[in-house]
Amino acid sequence: MWDKYFLITGYLLTGWRKPISIILLGMTSATALPPWYFIPGIFSFSILAILLHKCTNPIETACTAWLFSFGYHLLGIHWLSNAFLIESDKFAFLIPITFLGLPAVLALFPACLLSLFPLISTSIPKNTIAIASLWSLSDYIRGHLFTGFPWNLTSYAVSFSDSLSQLASVFGAYGLNFLIIFVAVGPSVLLVKRCFWTKHSISILILCFLIPFVTWFSGMVRLLEANVTTNSNVLIRIVQANISQKDKWRPELKFKNISEYLKLSNLPIKINYPAPSKQKIDFIIWPETAVPAFLANDKKLRTSIMRALPTSSRLITGAPAIAAQPKIQLHNSLFVISSEANIEAQYDKVRLVPFGEYVPLKDWLPISKVVRGLADFRAGSGLKILNVPLLGFISPVICYEIIFPGNVIKEREENQSNLIINLTNDAWFGDGAGPRQHLAIAKMRAIEEGIPLIRSANTGISGFYDAYGRTMGEINLNQEGILDQYLTSPTPYRTIYSRFGNSVYLLLILSCLIFIFPKRKDNC
Repeated sequence: MWDKYFLITGYLLTGWRKPISIILLGMTSATALPPWYFIPGIFSFSILAILLHKCTNPIETACTAWLFSFGYHLLGIHWLSNAFLIESDKFAFLIPITFLGLPAVLALFPACLLSLFPLISTSIPKNTIAIASLWSLSDYIRGHLFTGFPWNLTSYAVSFSDSLSQLASVFGAYGLNFLIIFVAVGPSVLLVKRCFWTKHSISILILCFLIPFVTWFSGMVRLLEANVTTNSNVLIRIVQANISQKDKWRPELKFKNISEYLKLSNLPIKINYPAPSKQKIDFIIWPETAVPAFLANDKKLRTSIMRALPTSSRLITGAPAIAAQPKIQLHNSLFVISSEANIEAQYDKVRLVPFGEYVPLKDWLPISKVVRGLADFRAGSGLKILNVPLLGFISPVICYEIIFPGNVIKEREENQSNLIINLTNDAWFGDGAGPRQHLAIAKMRAIEEGIPLIRSANTGISGFYDAYGRTMGEINLNQEGILDQYLTSPTPYRTIYSRFGNSVYLLLILSCLIFIFPKRKDNC
């Protein structure tokens, strides 16, 4: 067995075949991500660990890590290129830049961190901890440096299982990311002859078995003890109109699109349990920029919309807003509008999509933003907790703001948020992996914070999710429809993650790095 293994790997990892093989290994590891969930693929990290162990210098190590990560992101975010097909005559030239360039840039993060690996490499068992620590730390830095882009965390490989996902309430997505990479790297001890069945390798393998089992068991117990209460006095409707991205901003279709939302909003109530105690919808939620007009400045339009909605209903919707400054700029905003057409609350999106909502270094780059509009969007002043009648304190997030662990809730000593409302539009990304990955990421925020999530998409996947990330109802991708659900409660007690955020993860990484040092050469 060993001779065949070394013969095959020796052939694949020599000459021109080596970089291609490493890229393919990285792509294989990405198959564990949603929507594929091919969990065996994640163990490609074990082969990477052996390759890193054989590297003789930091440059070789960095190149190996870069090739693997490039393949990982190449498959993981290939769907981003779909956004440039909406107006292909203008943006098709950006497809190869995005398809190859973005994975190449993202791969620099693990390449830089793993270049330190030869400096701390000791025994094979300790190396598993070192690789998992450095790789997960590179993901953490990637999620924070510059504008941050924490997509493709291996944490989301377990989002198919409600039980396995619950540990995010303690460690968050970054901590779960570390644990999954450690389990994926662990079997590498079996691929080294001299370490086969030594006491150190057995310890690593036992940990690799216990971590998934304990994660699943503790998650199952948490769900069995879950206490979710339903407030049947507050009925909420989400609307998914499934309007084509090509038609969304066309001025001549403005009122036709709004009429489509109004038609869906006035459909009969559809809820089975508990039976409706009243035939009244309290809140209707439309998605990101559902209204392609300046609602804050157009009382006539607001009045027309509210009169056309069910009596006494409030509307939560996305719409652009004019930024309060001399230079013409826009906000991507969320509005809470009363039945009398008054704006009760407003939130302006804080994290904007580079090249989608604004162009970085605009004076230097001859590129227009992908989202149509009068001007670049401008970031809001910061996260907010809105006090909304009947709903209480809510945390609004727009589109990909939901992907940032620990950055969807504005912290307060009092008046903690009890609901996350996420308005989005995944029509940019077709019917492939992108919208499904976005949903998996969003559900993780509910688990981390212990707060229910309502997600309304123009198209994508709209739905209600409880404080444990469990699906209560969904409208599928590329479908027009409505969904009615009563307001549900947060977890009875705040989660550990909601109290301490990423500090728990950073403490875990610090403990691992302390364990690795001092460096003492011990092959097994």
